[in-house]
Amino acid sequence: MDTMKRFKYRRVPKNKLFVSKRKSFGGFKRNSTQITQTIRNIFPNKYVVICIVLLFFSLYAFWEIDKIFTPTILKYSEKQTRRIASLVINEAYESASKELQGQDIIIRDVDENGKAIISTNTYLINKIIGSTTQHVEENIRRVENGDLSFLSLSKAEKKKMKSDHEGLYLKVPIGVVTNTVLLGKIGPTIPVRFSVVGDAVANVTQEVKPFGFDNSVVEIIMNVEVNMNVIIPFSTKSTKVKVEVPIATEIIDGEVPNYIPFTPNTQQAPSTTNGKK
Repeated sequence: MDTMKRFKYRRVPKNKLFVSKRKSFGGFKRNSTQITQTIRNIFPNKYVVICIVLLFFSLYAFWEIDKIFTPTILKYSEKQTRRIASLVINEAYESASKELQGQDIIIRDVDENGKAIISTNTYLINKIIGSTTQHVEENIRRVENGDLSFLSLSKAEKKKMKSDHEGLYLKVPIGVVTNTVLLGKIGPTIPVRFSVVGDAVANVTQEVKPFGFDNSVVEIIMNVEVNMNVIIPFSTKSTKVKVEVPIATEIIDGEVPNYIPFTPNTQQAPSTTNGKK
C-alpha cells in the first residue's frame, strides 16, 4: 500500500513517473478553472443571461409592433382631431356672428351709369375675425379641460371622449389597425390626447364666380387655421386644421348683351338631287 499513491481518484505505482503529466494536467486544470471563474464573474447566473436575452427580444418585438400600429392609429386620431377642431371653429363663428346681426358685410351701391358697385365693410370684417379667433381659443381650452357640452356630437362620439386630471382624451380601440368594420371596435383602447400649438390664425378672402347667364356671385370667406399636436403613447404628430367659413354672399346683376352669339350648324343637309344630268 505504501508503494501506491492517489492520483486523480486512481491508485498508481509510485515508481511510475507521472510527475510531468500530473504537472501539465494540473496546469491545464488551473487555466480552465480561471477561465470558468472569469465567465462566472461576467455572467454570475445563467438565469440572468436568459432574462437579459428575453428583455432585448421583447424590446425589439415591441419596437416592430409599434412601427406597424403607430401610423394607422395616428391617421385615425388625426381624423377625429380634425372633426373636433372643425366643430370648435364653426361654433366659434356662430357665436361671433350673433354679435354682428343686422350689419352688412357687403355694401352694394350704384354708380352714375346705373351699374352695381360692390364694396366690403372692412371694420366689420376685422371685428368678426378677432371675435372668431377669440372664441376658437376659448372653445379649445374648454375641450382640453373636458367640456364638450357646447359641441354637436353624437352619443357614440361622446362615449369615446373621457377626461382626467390631464384633460380630455379620446379612446381609440386597437382594432382600428385592421381597417375592417367587424374588428374596428374590439380590443383594448389607446388614449389619444391633443393640444393646441400657438394661436388660431384667421384671414378673409374674396371670390367672384359666374352665376347664370349674366350674373356673378361674390363670396367673402373666412379661413381659420389651428395647429394641433396629436399625442399617443410613444409618438406625437403635428397637424394643421383649416376650415373655410363663408360669412357673406351677394349676387351681382350684369348687363344683358345686345345679341346672343350664334354658331351656325356646319352639318350639310342631305342632297335631294341624284347627281345625274
